[in-house]
Amino acid sequence: SLYGQSKYDNLTPIGAFKIRGAFYALHSLSQKQKTKGVVAFSTGNHAQALAYSGNLLKIPVTIIMPKSAPKIKIENTKNFGANVILFDPKNENREEIAKKYVLEKKLTLIHPYDDFHVIAGQGISGLECAMQLRDKEITPDQFYIPVSGGGLLSGFSLGTDLFFKNADLIGVESSANRCWAASLDKGTRVKTAINEQSICDAIMPPNPIPGILTWEILKNKIAHIACVNDNDALMGIACAMKYFGIVLEPSAACSLGLICKTHKKLIGKTVIAVASGRNVDPKILNQSLTFYNQV
Repeated sequence: SLYGQSKYDNLTPIGAFKIRGAFYALHSLSQKQKTKGVVAFSTGNHAQALAYSGNLLKIPVTIIMPKSAPKIKIENTKNFGANVILFDPKNENREEIAKKYVLEKKLTLIHPYDDFHVIAGQGISGLECAMQLRDKEITPDQFYIPVSGGGLLSGFSLGTDLFFKNADLIGVESSANRCWAASLDKGTRVKTAINEQSICDAIMPPNPIPGILTWEILKNKIAHIACVNDNDALMGIACAMKYFGIVLEPSAACSLGLICKTHKKLIGKTVIAVASGRNVDPKILNQSLTFYNQV
């Protein structure tokens, strides 16, 4: 039989795992940096995480977000108290905009994944998961984890390495960019083009390429990169609602969707899917219901 478990990082206050790395990164700043404030670029979850953490720690937060980001993520970021700057991803570069704030306003950049403190914070998710599995005397064969820049996958791998070095680490990315699959194939960081639109916004960076730090951590750890499409993500959302009673956003549901699609090949294995976020547009949630009776 196939035994599946989920790690519920969708149940955090901001509805995503990103709060772990964001809070630790802000907490680690010097007092001078905290007073000046921080800037970051994000499609949504890193934005919300920094806004929420900044509010708790009384640190000013400025977020550079694409106009195309899900409205729920833009509004949540504003409601948590951040100063939100919207940009046109077709004509503007988010990193250049952030660099301007660093140079002119002396803000500290908190990178969404290529940051030691952010990666360490995300690693707590992997450590928690490993300890929970150990306490239940469960030995996993495979971990399925969504991947974009690689912050969650890097941190998670460091956390689980302490207990389950023999388990396969499988990154799940959107078929719309495939930068991790291409990089592993070439043995070096490869920048790819976004070849189609996708509802998986959280794993669709404007310039798809593995992070510098995350690549060094993961290049010899990843067993396989699996690419999924939007229907796989919708299937994962339906699976999460039907069998686990939880709501997931498309990017977070990719792992479950992949497991649903390939479950016959996984018979006899113990697999773990990381449920990394719940910030889904209601229209997409409604679309996923068409898959409810197929999972």
